[in-house]
Parts: sequence; C-alpha cells; structure tokens
Amino acid sequence: MGKGSNKGGNKTGVQKTIQKKTIKKSGPKVDETIRHAGTVKNYNKLNGYGFISMTAGVVPENEVFVHWKSIQSEDRFPFLHKELEVEFSLKNRAEGPVAWEVTLPGGEPINLQDESDANNKEFVGAQDTRYKGKLKFYDNRTGFGYITLEGKPPIAEIGSEIRVEKSEVNCGPTKTDTPNIPNDTLVEFGIWKTKKGAYKAYNMTMRGGGSFTRETLEHRQAKGGALYQGEISLWNWRQGWGFIAPSSPNAFPAAVKQALEKQAKEAKARAAKKGKDEPENANQIYLRRADLEPGTRLDKGTKVKFNLYTDDKGVGAMNLQVV
Repeated sequence: MGKGSNKGGNKTGVQKTIQKKTIKKSGPKVDETIRHAGTVKNYNKLNGYGFISMTAGVVPENEVFVHWKSIQSEDRFPFLHKELEVEFSLKNRAEGPVAWEVTLPGGEPINLQDESDANNKEFVGAQDTRYKGKLKFYDNRTGFGYITLEGKPPIAEIGSEIRVEKSEVNCGPTKTDTPNIPNDTLVEFGIWKTKKGAYKAYNMTMRGGGSFTRETLEHRQAKGGALYQGEISLWNWRQGWGFIAPSSPNAFPAAVKQALEKQAKEAKARAAKKGKDEPENANQIYLRRADLEPGTRLDKGTKVKFNLYTDDKGVGAMNLQVV
C-alpha cells in the first residue's frame, strides 16, 4: 500500500483480526534476528493481511500473521498470493509473534503487481497507456472516488467520468495509508475493463507520475531523529487517530513549538466558532494509525516514545514505540 491502497483495507477489521487470530499464538518470545522460511497459506489482498505456514515449527500451530506493511516491495499495493514461498523475520507482539520484513527466498523484494495486472486485467490501450483528468472527489474512508476525464474519452462507453478505487491509488512504496487527496487535483491514470464490463481507473498518480504521499500532499516534514516521550490522552480506534500528551514539550525544536502554537490557536478558533470551549488536546501531538506498526494496541494512558513531524495540520508523531 504504494500503496494505494485499499492498502490495509478496513483497518478496524485488520486490528480485530490481529486480536482474534494471533492471541492464540502468544507464548515465549522469539529471536527477532533469525530469518525463517514459509509458504503463504492465505492472503486477502483488499484487506491487506493473511497467514504464512512456517517450514520449521517455531510458533503455535506453525502459522504466523502477516500484514501488508511487513512486505518488502516496490509495488504500489504490496500483496502475497497463496502458496508463494517467502522468507521473513518474526517480531514479538503482545498477541504473539507476527511476520516481519517478508521477502522472497534469498531476500529479494516481492514485486507482483505488474505481472499480476498484465495477466488479469483487460486494458484500454496498453498497460502503460496514460490518460489525464481532474479528481472530482476521493473518499478515503470508503476507498473510492471519481475522475473527470480531460478531453474526449478513448471509448464512448466510458463517458466523461471514471471511478477510481483505493487499490489503484498510487502512494508509492511508502508503507503508509492513502493520504487525503484534495478535490480538483490533476491526475493521470490508465483504464481497465472489469469482467462485468465496467471501466475503472488504473494506477492513478499525480500529473507527471508522482505518487500521492503525505510529504507531497500535506507537506509533512520529519523533525530530526530525537525520540520524545508522552502518553496517549485520546485514541479513537474506530477512526484510527488520537492525541499524545508530551512529557517535555519545552524540549521540542523551535519550529515544532511554533507549529504547535499555530495548531492550538486554530483549534481554539474553530471551537469558538462553534460556541464550544477550547479543546483539551489543542496543545497535544496528533497521531494516525498509519504511523503505527501493525498490531500496536493503544489505550488512554499508554506510555509511548515517538519522533516528530510537522504538516499542514500542525505537529504529529511517527515511528511510535510503546514503552
């Protein structure tokens, strides 16, 4: 997901699967430095997860959970297929070990997208034929939107608009979820025809071929490698966002302090406009599920460490670690 992701699909569903299916595998800690061999037992591409059967018995039931973020790939929508032989490490989680840094045997990245599309999709023009348009809208929650085509459509049946789905939004190999893409963004894309005869956008990118990344769309800038501490003050697991109350905000770089002050001022103004009191989290650090490693469980009061970034919204946390 890049991950374009329904990459990760319904993240609530993924989290529930992690909790329900890996909880049974909890037990002794495993050595995270050892590489293991296995075969993909099953994998749900749209939901972005599956299970690997291990060659050597290391975990209960000889089966380990794998999430798309753990796949080493240059594909815009990393995935695995049944019976694919893979190599991987194990990472300890509270619910049990999960597959990590999944590659082909020998360490090669798993790049399946282009070949899979060539074998399974019928294209208007060639697979690499590109068309131009303007994004009418894209709903990141439901994972679809529409593009208004620029000029005459290549086939009359397509009409002036074409549907784009999350799996065809190219976010590059960034290991993040699809960012919010503004309406009227200029885009380019291919076109493919489904088995039911519907035409849809293929591999939608920014005009010129660039991927949709938070760095580009939200002007995200990492603020050094320093780790800061704090605790979760709010975590909305259904929607995948929350806030961190930092332990030592005075230690933040000057640029971060300025961004945090601006964030608080804007939050206060929005609250006043609605006739509400200033929100308690106005001076806190924003957190998205996309910046968590798969399987991370958070509750109010959870102690964490994190790096900082700034973007158009204010100040956020990334590379989060539960203490």
